[in-house]
Amino acid sequence: MLSRWARLVERFRWWFAIAALVLGGVAAVLGPTVTQALKPGGFDDPTAESVEAQQELADLNSIDVKALLVLVTPGGDVTALPKAQAAVAAVAAAVRHDPDVRTVLTNNRSGVGGLVSTDHRTALIVGIWKTPADDEKMLASRRIQASLASNPHVQVGGYMLVEYQLEQQASDDLTRAELIAIPILFVLLLFIFRSVTAALIPVVLGGMSILVTFLILQPIAHSMYISTFALNIIDTLGLGLAIDYGLLMISRYREELRNDPTAAVRQTVATAGRTVLFSAITITAAMAALVVFPQQFLVSMGIGGGVICLTSAALALTVLPAVLSILGPRIDAIVVRELRDERETSGRWFTFASLVMRRPVAVAVVTTGVLILLSVPFLHIQFTSVDASVLSPAYSARQVDDVLQSRFPAGFSSPVVILATTTDGNQVSDFARRVGAAPGIEQTISVREIGANIWEIDALLQQPPLTDSSKLAVTTIRGMDRPFPIMVTGVTAIFMDIESGLVSHLPQGLLIIALGTFAVLFVATGSVILPVKALLMNVLSLGATFGSLAYIFQDGRLQTVLGYSTQSAIAAPIPVLLFAVAFGLNTDYGVFLLTRIKEARDGGAGNKQAVAMGLERTGRIVSAAAVLFCTAMGALVTSSVIVIKEIGFGAAMAVIIDVSIVRILLVPALMAILGEWNWWAPQRLRMAMRRIHLGGG
Repeated sequence: MLSRWARLVERFRWWFAIAALVLGGVAAVLGPTVTQALKPGGFDDPTAESVEAQQELADLNSIDVKALLVLVTPGGDVTALPKAQAAVAAVAAAVRHDPDVRTVLTNNRSGVGGLVSTDHRTALIVGIWKTPADDEKMLASRRIQASLASNPHVQVGGYMLVEYQLEQQASDDLTRAELIAIPILFVLLLFIFRSVTAALIPVVLGGMSILVTFLILQPIAHSMYISTFALNIIDTLGLGLAIDYGLLMISRYREELRNDPTAAVRQTVATAGRTVLFSAITITAAMAALVVFPQQFLVSMGIGGGVICLTSAALALTVLPAVLSILGPRIDAIVVRELRDERETSGRWFTFASLVMRRPVAVAVVTTGVLILLSVPFLHIQFTSVDASVLSPAYSARQVDDVLQSRFPAGFSSPVVILATTTDGNQVSDFARRVGAAPGIEQTISVREIGANIWEIDALLQQPPLTDSSKLAVTTIRGMDRPFPIMVTGVTAIFMDIESGLVSHLPQGLLIIALGTFAVLFVATGSVILPVKALLMNVLSLGATFGSLAYIFQDGRLQTVLGYSTQSAIAAPIPVLLFAVAFGLNTDYGVFLLTRIKEARDGGAGNKQAVAMGLERTGRIVSAAAVLFCTAMGALVTSSVIVIKEIGFGAAMAVIIDVSIVRILLVPALMAILGEWNWWAPQRLRMAMRRIHLGGG
């Protein structure tokens, strides 16, 4: 099939090239406008009880987790000095004047305690929104902040400004990361290819993949919720994959040019193109696993990641063969250094693989032990939420949050809020007293009817919201006997519901990844043993990756070098995202190696010789691809947003561990131990594969 496709591309190469130019031009003009259709945030579980309760509270003109927060520090006691009180009232009036603000809560008129700092010098104004739409709340927050910008005594923050400033900071950091990565990538490609023309093609292919993906996302983003953070995964994953695929295809094309120039494109597409196809399907399957989770952040990453994978592969199998067919030997027209003969059947990688396979049991035991040792910190991993603390201290939302945490009553900024539905106020009062006596609760501060037969109970926590004590308090309250239905919300409850949603959907995600990986590797190799072995090695590799992530970011190491302040935990959605990305990438490099090993075995080589030949033929390419991908993804480590930094570090670390330990040590060792069992599959399955003309048969 791929050979026939290659003939078609060769025959109409100029038409394919012209179509690519037109598509690239349209994508360059229309693609970037996708940002107008993207939505902020998406970290919460919209189906959770706590989120539903928050929406009902907002509808009833009460506490809203997404409310606008305005701090006023007029230079005096805001509870006693008339001048200070007048300054607070003026700011409250300005906030109330905005058309999207339903009402304003202040210490003087709302009856809500704690809206004044412990030193009485700062007042908190809470703006409750009219609109339920997050994008309208965000626009209103920015509008109010701009209107108050000239007042030196005012700081504006709140949930929506956190999301906006997080989005802006991530966007700025991504642009800076690309400006750092792209020149480095070009220099590395120039070193690898030793030809300006060959080095330029993968970079151009990467840029085109990103723009075309933006274009494809346009209708998707207009029809469903796509988070702005999807741009981060699209840019970095797209650049890395397109360069990897370009490297693989161009390297194979050069090899085939020396063998038979007239069939070079067809052979390249039939061999390296097949590997690219399997690679893209594998990574897309891994990213598709994110779609089963309720958080729109993960769904968006899954959709964006899947689209960029398929787009990169599609361009590598259409545009790239057309360009190679047009250029021919001119692919090396502008040579900066003499090209090395890459036809050697034995070399450093061959020799290294042979040495590993002389003592396969010892190598397998030692490398497995190293990976398990690196995984140990993951056993103590702690999770946290994505909130204002991930922002740089230069942002107003972070400054407001810091003041609330340090100068306002303990627990005020994150109370446990309970909604009770009943006609009996005495029953509510009795339940509120029991809530106040629950473990982890400091006191019940408010009991009030906020709607027809709907009561709100506010309780202060003894500890910060994400501690075990606070989680126990929420669990205890939810489990209390009561004669009426309740819903519990607040920072602690929302975070617990996020964790619960991730855990409950994890088996489905893992099943999709495992089945997708097994199916692709079986089709690629014709073996049922190799896919199982790959799954187990990926688990070891990912354990070591997560252990390294916890060791660095949770334990607060290298803070000065990496430029971050530890949260003493990892943001809850990040391990799920990294699992999908890293699992797909690790399998991707496994496909690169295993397809060349199978090619050598199909050519008549014995098991050990095929392994050594496969590593010899891919060792340099896979190592180069890993360096290039780590450069593209690792550039995110320069971000000042810790969650983006964790994604970049985790993805780069997964590739480093996989290529440096798994692919060159563990794979040869295990394949030497298993011998011919590597290639075992049930006879009926092999026959079925032959009937449908799959190469693995």
